[in-house]
Amino acid sequence: MRISNGFLQIFGPLLSAAEKQWRYRARRHADENRRQEYLIKERIKWQKDKETGKKTGQKDRSSKAQRAQRKKWREAHERSKASQRLNSSPVSPDSTVSSPSGTSRQGELGRKVRRANKKKLTNDLAKLENKLKKAEQRVDKYKKRLKRLADANPSPRSKENKLVRNLSAENLRRTLLFHTVVADEVHNKYSQSKSQRDRQVISRIVTSKILKRYKLQKVAQEAFGFSRKRWRNLSRENVCRYERKRPRGVGVIIRSAVRSFFERDDVSRITTGKKQTVTRAKKKMQKRLLEDTMKNLHLKFLADHTQLCLSYSLFCSLRPYWVVRPTLADRETCMCKQHENLGFMAKKLHQLHVIDTSDIESLTERMACDTTRK
Repeated sequence: MRISNGFLQIFGPLLSAAEKQWRYRARRHADENRRQEYLIKERIKWQKDKETGKKTGQKDRSSKAQRAQRKKWREAHERSKASQRLNSSPVSPDSTVSSPSGTSRQGELGRKVRRANKKKLTNDLAKLENKLKKAEQRVDKYKKRLKRLADANPSPRSKENKLVRNLSAENLRRTLLFHTVVADEVHNKYSQSKSQRDRQVISRIVTSKILKRYKLQKVAQEAFGFSRKRWRNLSRENVCRYERKRPRGVGVIIRSAVRSFFERDDVSRITTGKKQTVTRAKKKMQKRLLEDTMKNLHLKFLADHTQLCLSYSLFCSLRPYWVVRPTLADRETCMCKQHENLGFMAKKLHQLHVIDTSDIESLTERMACDTTRK
């Protein structure tokens, strides 16, 4: 009841929008003609949406979407059946609340979930038992394999225990004699060796990790006559190799002399391109191209520096990194066709091992009688 503009108005219960829509649909479906018109209208609307691509049919959907839609249909069908059972169940005179006959949907769903979980747990348990059985079989296999390997390659401790168990005076005497003879022989060989290489080979044979494991280093030092420094750098593998002592470095005078020699204009020419640079260790230098081969330059260096004795390999290693051999891409000037073809021919003959050098000047000196006369 409400008073508005001096009049008393009486209304029924206030309805929500959802309740109004529900009552409207109930009145529409109660009339068969209105219901058929509504269904035809919805069918036409669905056909238009399908043509425009707004909606798709069940056949046009993916398999996953089809399964999801079928699940929705099943759930809707279950709800419809439950509603029908609820409406068709008899109402007792003592109670106004009706209950569906049979089991509830929630109870059936719960039992279904429990059965699925129980089945899953049973399968998981069977899989774990199978894995455990296979793991136990692998453990037994590796135990047997380890035992066979231990029997085939017994450790020094196992040999000692076996010798003690089968102890006899004759065997004990011969074993001690053998060990004493071997230790004296190694000691004599090591002390009589004059070269460092022979001493390294002998020491690497007996300075192994087995002696360190059984804490027999001091006993071995006294028996073989080795110093303690032999035990500092034990090799990871029992390989006998000789380590040559390499020089610690090259003198500053030789390094600076080689660098100055390569930067001479008669040895190399500097490039003028902006991009013709070489960078190493964040130090950019302008590229220089060699004018001759490294062997000829080595001979030229030795002729200019008679007081220095420098090998060819060290000479090549001391070459500055910005002094490189020229390539075809580095040539930016026109060159003589005849002379370049002659150089290419000499290089090809040298590759085919027809001649022993590709230097044109050397070939000219061999073929001509006197290169100084024109």
